[in-house]
Amino acid sequence: MIFSCDKATLLNGLNIAAKALPSKSVNPITEGILFKAQGNEVILTTTDSSLTIQTKIAAEVKEEGQVVLTGKFFFEIIRKMPEGMIEINGNHRNGVAVTGNYSKMNISALDPEEYPSLPVIDKERFFTLPQNTLRQMINQTMFATAVDESRPILTGCLFEIENQSINVVALDGYRLALRNSYIEDVEENIKAIIPARALSEITKIITDTDDAVRIYIQKSYCMAELEETKIITRLIEGEFIKYKPIIPTELENKVVISRVDMLEAIDRAWLMVRENTRNNYVVFKFSESKLIITSRSDTGNAYEEVPYSGKAQSIEIGFNPRYFVECLKNIDDEFITFAFTTPSSPTVITPVEGNKYLYLILPVRL
Repeated sequence: MIFSCDKATLLNGLNIAAKALPSKSVNPITEGILFKAQGNEVILTTTDSSLTIQTKIAAEVKEEGQVVLTGKFFFEIIRKMPEGMIEINGNHRNGVAVTGNYSKMNISALDPEEYPSLPVIDKERFFTLPQNTLRQMINQTMFATAVDESRPILTGCLFEIENQSINVVALDGYRLALRNSYIEDVEENIKAIIPARALSEITKIITDTDDAVRIYIQKSYCMAELEETKIITRLIEGEFIKYKPIIPTELENKVVISRVDMLEAIDRAWLMVRENTRNNYVVFKFSESKLIITSRSDTGNAYEEVPYSGKAQSIEIGFNPRYFVECLKNIDDEFITFAFTTPSSPTVITPVEGNKYLYLILPVRL
């Protein structure tokens, strides 16, 4: 295998592929990157058994072939090479020479025949979204996935397509995040639970443009396909929690409030209880036309006022401030609707107009 390409091009491909390198592996071959040189391109592949990334870079291929190079080590070598063109020349039997300007390094390589075979993806069942829409939908829900692996079904986001509408849903037992969008040309209903880790890597690769990304769904895997990159992940098995009955349909108190003002007030009040393991909550009190947010600990206390419009009973509700901060940071709207019924019932955040998102947060007992 012999190919050459610009250092920046090679680094960009390595940066994408490296996202699926395992931190630890019982099989040394999966700590490597599979390089396949053919035609006028090189395909880079990495996998950790649950996540696979394959990306293409343009290159001048003098001799077709493939080889596996230790991923993180090779990445570091290329990062330290001089700027300009870099040539990769060799095979797994004799090693690989990495040459750039006045620098040359010889490294060992692994047999590509030992590299794991990739999942075969059926391309008949798919949906398409603009990249910026998909990124926004993931960012506005993924933070509500569970970290605790004891309930694997909650460590991913549900993608649910029905009647030309797509819902992305995440919940962890204390909060729920739902983002909705219109979707075209999908005739069948689709349900799939995609792991949060895979979604996180997808958001790092897709752009803020309206270029299309195609998502293929099958029984055990899904694949996000961009122009030069494919991301394949195992789906989380099992049935997602029936979330629709959780969402209250009638709420007695509804106010419209500035998202930024509310976010900044909660964030400041959070400072007083951030290190407190026992009373790590803030208190909301609705008084006439203002929301009063307070917190108290051995460190000190905080008092914040945020004006609102609408009607609300004069009651006190306790909340984990992190849940509100993570929610409000991922909303773009200037104003939001904040609705609740009692101090012990769920609070719901929605847009002032439309229904593109919904957040449900459970209160804490005061």
